[in-house]
Amino acid sequence: MLSSFALALGVFASLNQVNALGQTRCVDFNPSSSSFAVVQGGNAAPILLSDDEWPGVQRAASDFADDIERVTGIRPSITNASSTSTSSSSRPIIIGTLGKSSLIDQVVNATQLDVSSVQGAWEAFMGMEVENPLPGVDSAYVVIGADKRGTIFALYDLSEQFGVSPWYWWADVPVKKHSQLFISPDGCAHGSPTVQYRAFFINDEQPGLTNWALEKFTNGTGAPGDNSPFNRLFHTKLFELILRMKANYFWPAQWSSAFNVDDPENQPLADMFGVVMGTRQVTPFHEEPMLRSIPIEWQLLGKGEWNYTTNSDFIFQWWVNSTIRAKPYESIYTLGMRGDGDCMYQLFHHGTGTNMVNHAIVLHNMAPRWQLHTIHCHLQTMMVFAWPAYAMHGNLMINDALVSVPLGEGTNIALLEKIISDQREIISDVFNGTNVTTIPQVWTLYKEVQGFYEDGLPAPDDIALLWSDDNWGNIRRYPVPSERNRAGGSGVYYHVDYVGDPRDYKWVPSSQVPKMFEQLSLAIERNASRIWVLNVGDLKPLERETEFFLNYAYDSSKWNLTNLDSWIEAWAQREFGLDDEDTKTVVRLVANLTQFNARRKPELINGTTFSLVNYREADTVLNQWDTLLNTSTKLFDSLDNATQPAFYQLVHHPIIASANLNKLLITAGKNALRATQAFLSTNELGDLAQELFEKDFDFEEAYHSLLDGKWDHIMDQTHLGYVYWQQPMTNSLTGLARVQSRKTALPGIMRMTPEGSSGAWPGDNPNDCPAHFSCPDPTITLDNFDPIFNRFVDLGSGGPTSFTFTVSSNVSWLNLSATQGNLSPDHPEERVWISVADWDQLEEGDNTAHVTFAASAPPAPGLTLQMRNMSVGMTLIATKKVVSGNFSGFVEGAGAIAFEAAHTSRNNPVEGITWTEIPGLGRTLSGITPWPRSGADGANFSAGTGPSVEYDFFNFNTISDSGNITVITHVSPSLNANGEDRPLGFAVQVDDLPVQSSYFMPFAPPGQLPDVWLDFVANSIVPVNMTFEGVQPGAHTLKIFMIEPAVVVQRVIIDTGGLKPSYFGPPESMQV
Repeated sequence: MLSSFALALGVFASLNQVNALGQTRCVDFNPSSSSFAVVQGGNAAPILLSDDEWPGVQRAASDFADDIERVTGIRPSITNASSTSTSSSSRPIIIGTLGKSSLIDQVVNATQLDVSSVQGAWEAFMGMEVENPLPGVDSAYVVIGADKRGTIFALYDLSEQFGVSPWYWWADVPVKKHSQLFISPDGCAHGSPTVQYRAFFINDEQPGLTNWALEKFTNGTGAPGDNSPFNRLFHTKLFELILRMKANYFWPAQWSSAFNVDDPENQPLADMFGVVMGTRQVTPFHEEPMLRSIPIEWQLLGKGEWNYTTNSDFIFQWWVNSTIRAKPYESIYTLGMRGDGDCMYQLFHHGTGTNMVNHAIVLHNMAPRWQLHTIHCHLQTMMVFAWPAYAMHGNLMINDALVSVPLGEGTNIALLEKIISDQREIISDVFNGTNVTTIPQVWTLYKEVQGFYEDGLPAPDDIALLWSDDNWGNIRRYPVPSERNRAGGSGVYYHVDYVGDPRDYKWVPSSQVPKMFEQLSLAIERNASRIWVLNVGDLKPLERETEFFLNYAYDSSKWNLTNLDSWIEAWAQREFGLDDEDTKTVVRLVANLTQFNARRKPELINGTTFSLVNYREADTVLNQWDTLLNTSTKLFDSLDNATQPAFYQLVHHPIIASANLNKLLITAGKNALRATQAFLSTNELGDLAQELFEKDFDFEEAYHSLLDGKWDHIMDQTHLGYVYWQQPMTNSLTGLARVQSRKTALPGIMRMTPEGSSGAWPGDNPNDCPAHFSCPDPTITLDNFDPIFNRFVDLGSGGPTSFTFTVSSNVSWLNLSATQGNLSPDHPEERVWISVADWDQLEEGDNTAHVTFAASAPPAPGLTLQMRNMSVGMTLIATKKVVSGNFSGFVEGAGAIAFEAAHTSRNNPVEGITWTEIPGLGRTLSGITPWPRSGADGANFSAGTGPSVEYDFFNFNTISDSGNITVITHVSPSLNANGEDRPLGFAVQVDDLPVQSSYFMPFAPPGQLPDVWLDFVANSIVPVNMTFEGVQPGAHTLKIFMIEPAVVVQRVIIDTGGLKPSYFGPPESMQV
């Protein structure tokens, strides 16, 4: 069953209206006595602008007219008009920017229109019907922007409400057709956005985006020198998308591109559109100060070493020239300096690093240019995966490298201070003595650069500080109170795509909107709202996550915990125009797709990620994906031809491809397991895995063939066959097992393995018992409070001989799904289900049954009598337990208790702070977190005094009858983002036993991450273990207390002695 994802109902208008995301609705498709007609009776209102308007507004007005035609089939006229040439027989739409458009200034002066809501407000706009706005015009709908982008956003806001998605070209979202368009007389308006600069970053753009763009925007050859396809044709499409999503800032691709050099028209084009240009962060992994692109631009135009100690004269002038080049255009200057193209000049001081350098040189010579950065910037990870002998020294060696590149041997932070000072001097000089504090500048505190800052490198107050996440969606730090009033402000750099350890994730969406909201809303609360940048990789297929990020940055006030899930509903309604029922289906599809892919990135999954033997975990994962796949396929098949391409790109392909990958890898894991168990079905599983492996490419080809190949190459990204963090050079499937199909297993024709065991009987198997040989028949257990109410036994062929089998028991209270059957090479395996027919028939305590599995085959060459007539026994212990008293809560089953954090018995607020559910967040259901996080002035609590949640549970056992239980709290892998003096922490108590505290995320040296971080983010969870002593069987209460805000608890598991290894833990316990 699909996991629950609560829907906020009754939020949206009827489906004959198109819902723009988070916007106040002012458009209708039916007339009213007071509405303004954009299109009615086959006529469109003319559009008037002044010829002194911004070119970007003129261009957007043309898009606006095109959008009206897309919706209605009627294109309005566009006229550059003045106050003396505006006589109109129909009511026009007058568009302009306050203080720029002479036409708008005339309207304001003539009508005394109140524009105080937008005047001087960054990117604000207003629109309303105005009577007698100009001579000869009785009435007009007037659109006024406070500035260039305010006017542009006003037009795209209306376009979206008319029915044109921002993704009409980039995801082929069909335009919703209407014969009439109307705007309410009060119109649409919006104040300044929440975040001033809102960007996405095209990054790690090879292979998909680069190969696609080469085919679609060049003649097969890109720019001279670097072959980049990212020219004015590409950026024309991209800049329009940026503005339609009300973003205003862009970091261009740079691994094999140089934005300003590849096409000299790129930056003037961006400025004409109204897009602010920047360059990505200055770190040891990315180097683009002063609107220069490194490494490509340096390779093409640089001279000497990229080293400010030895080559400062040339580099200084090089930056002067780039600043002169950018001066006419709206830009944000990235300050600082690091290594060339993610390279490190002096890799290691330690002798143990020599071999690593040699390995890097060899790899450098073998690798294509677009991969060179990965060789240099991820050497530490290569040590972990390829050279284990160096892993213990990895952090030390990499840290030694960071202090010397490219500043020169023996230099220190003082030189970096000089570099920043020189860069600001350049800006001031080029801008003719303009106060440098008025020119936007940013310093991205990415990885070790955050360490420089925290170690004391001063940042001028007017520079924006861009705080980064850990590349996996967990923000490393937010501004602390002393940093929240900086003149330059703060912001965040966030990832939904990444290349690096523990593994690249670039293939399909694997970031959850609820998790993004949880982290980004903290940035709003803590005043990190000057600049937001999202790393989107190839952009496709991360369309939805990109838009949520930008939409939330544009107006964070629209979304909160009570309506967050409605964002996906609005998105689905806008993109696909479905009825209520199908729209809610899409919401569930997206929620589960992203939850399933976020709980472990697809690139990190292997055949044993999900337990093949415990808690039916792997089978449950397959069933979840099958349900998702079937639901998506049913909906896809029901859509019209115009809607299917968009649905395929945005929803269906990620589901079918991800479902296939999970089935492939789990099948491969079962194949390996069955080989160790001597099952003939090993070969069938191997054949299925091979079939699924080839099917993976079928989905890629289907995507590339959409719309006559419009998106050819966009899904070129490899995703199967990872052996370390870096993407494989081709998809590969290794290690499939085979057994000889004509040979019978040594013990005979039948194999048997019970649920919960990796072993097999009869015969020897290292998993049958600790001795590994001559093991007794297996024993399995079941109790009446086990959330898995039955057990199974898998019977299989041990060779090529067909045979009959029987299953029998010595008790009447067992139900057997089969008492006889046949197995053969064409049907080599069968599952027999075993359950208690009626627990009321059993005595309290242990009840023992014996089950016998017998096989018989006629004589055949190579088979002894014992091999063809055989049996194996199994003991089943059914334990009937009784909960005493009037207990209500979770009950132990199979030696453990598990429950979702949201399923509380009681919730106890303190000082207005309450543990509150974030629906859909996390690996299984949701997360809970103290809310509001700024409650009690953001204070923390001592252990046992803060807001708490309680869970009543009943246990029958303790670990080895010791009186001890272990409480394992699953918390989100959030970082200590509130400063060193406020590490994330929570407390747990059982009954009145001493309260135990956990500050679960270890600190690391400034700019680094703790060693355990790799496991935490790979598993998408932090398991916090606490042992409580003196707990007797019976009823108890577990309490979780807030210590610090921003802790997110997802799940709790209590080990009473029977917990088994698995990825998620046991299913949720039964409640009474």
